[in-house]
Amino acid sequence: MTAERGVTGYLPLRLLLTAGVATRTRLDPLRVEAERVINGRAQRGMLAAALRDAGRDRELDEWVARGGVWFAPAFPRLEAGVAAGGAGGVVERTTVAVPAPATLFRSGADDTGDAVDLERVQPSPGVAYRALGGLLAPEAGYRAAVAATAEQYLGRGRGDGTGRGAPFFTTTLDAGQVFETRWQMWAADGARLDALAWRVVDFLTEARGRLVLGAAGARAHGGEVRVDLAEDAVRPGRPVAADRIGLTADRDWPAGEERDLVLLSPALVCGAGGGFHPRALVAAVARRFPGTAVEVVTAHVEAQAVGGYHRGYRGPVAERWAARPGSVVRLRPNRPLTTEQVRALEAHPLGERAADGYGQFAVLAVRERVVAPVEVAPVPGGGGIRLADGTEARIGAASPAGWLQSDRDLGRLYDTLLANAAAEPVRAFARRLAAVDDDLRGLTPSLLGRLREVAAAPHPTAERALRALADAVGERDAPGGPGPRLRGKALEKVADARVRVAGHRVPVRDWFAELARDPRRWWDRHAGADARLASALAEALVAVDLTHPTGVGADLTDAARDWRRRHAARLALLLVATWLAELARNLREAAGRDGEGRRGES
Repeated sequence: MTAERGVTGYLPLRLLLTAGVATRTRLDPLRVEAERVINGRAQRGMLAAALRDAGRDRELDEWVARGGVWFAPAFPRLEAGVAAGGAGGVVERTTVAVPAPATLFRSGADDTGDAVDLERVQPSPGVAYRALGGLLAPEAGYRAAVAATAEQYLGRGRGDGTGRGAPFFTTTLDAGQVFETRWQMWAADGARLDALAWRVVDFLTEARGRLVLGAAGARAHGGEVRVDLAEDAVRPGRPVAADRIGLTADRDWPAGEERDLVLLSPALVCGAGGGFHPRALVAAVARRFPGTAVEVVTAHVEAQAVGGYHRGYRGPVAERWAARPGSVVRLRPNRPLTTEQVRALEAHPLGERAADGYGQFAVLAVRERVVAPVEVAPVPGGGGIRLADGTEARIGAASPAGWLQSDRDLGRLYDTLLANAAAEPVRAFARRLAAVDDDLRGLTPSLLGRLREVAAAPHPTAERALRALADAVGERDAPGGPGPRLRGKALEKVADARVRVAGHRVPVRDWFAELARDPRRWWDRHAGADARLASALAEALVAVDLTHPTGVGADLTDAARDWRRRHAARLALLLVATWLAELARNLREAAGRDGEGRRGES
């Protein structure tokens, strides 16, 4: 540790997924599964990558390498105002959903009934019970309904000379969902603790747009995330919270009262023999109460394997047994514990790898019965207009005049409206450019697919994506080029290809180079010269332009023209990506027709 461990606190952060997130948790290369919780190790990698890319070596060493920041799992955040059940019910107070205590069970196949604690409630004879599981709000009857999508992809070749990639499945957390994490920090006093927290918050704000979570090294996994301070979890003017999870109940622990120590993340606890043993959790908990006689009333500890695969190394690592999140150790102390003592107990995780978020727990009141837990989606609850990436725009009653200078939320909505409206005219233009002729027949669908991989890979900006595409087909390696480039016959095929743009046949390589060099100038010269595109684009933009007086016609407002200039690279990237996809499809269809013709002649 670099910081003196005088005081500790938790930096509450709100994570909004603006793209799907997959965190690889298994070695099995054919199945990449994402947990419904974003683990601390993934967040540690996110911060480390952002610091490295920004050249912040000092902070990288202090916060990540030396453990100045202890990371924590990010749980689904159930925000106030979000729908909860039928009859117009809503979440009244923002909370998080943590692993449900392993002592809670439901009867039979009932998915909507009450959950009961079978350590407290006598089970009914002849009734089969099953664990509640999932994620449950600790002080409310809400369960988190985290949305995920299962997809199949073709992995990259393994460099064995065959060039063949293996198919694999992935389950990704869908975009538009919100999570909350609380990074733990230590300092000599409260002022230094606040200063450290503000430094982290300032960097996360600075790195917005460059933060990536999970297995996002390939385009299939997205991973973009927006991280902000959860201001509703802290007092005004302070960046740190006192509790590991937000609780409203009194945290004083009277003597003789039973409470549950519930694991929030896997705990790597060593047993008497020196190896990791989940059941050693009970003894580890008992040792946390020096000078206090604590009775272990009951314990329900389950095991799970952690490790097995390291994304950075892209290979296997040791797999160890850990106590599963949701495991419960029920305790009864013989003397009262104050709120400060309970918080000090929670501040020291159980077992190893605390900086990665392992071994975290919370002391919670025993819940004998949870009445019919209602499923709630972890989506933003601001009540604004929700955009495709999960962010929201809130529009006040003021006139749209002057929005560009005064209302950032309205500006984001305006950008999204125009971008969605411009997409189809640009794609239609790309489909016309993708008509197959003799100058393009040398290209192949697989070659075009490789170029699509370059264009679709994660890039900070559309300009960087266009530059990577130009470098991929360039004659020489670009200094510090961001991605792969074609070689040999593939490069020769691209060099020979010509595309018809604005009535002229232009080498594909020159087309890409001009796009990357000055996308705004290229768009004005070539795309603007196409009457069909210009008319369709203007009509589409006018229809959604909030500053247009009527929303009808082909005359763009100054705001729309300015938007088109500022987003020329974004439109050009959409054009090229669509052209690559459509040309590949057309070439496959042409090859199929040629094959049928030859079979007919024979």
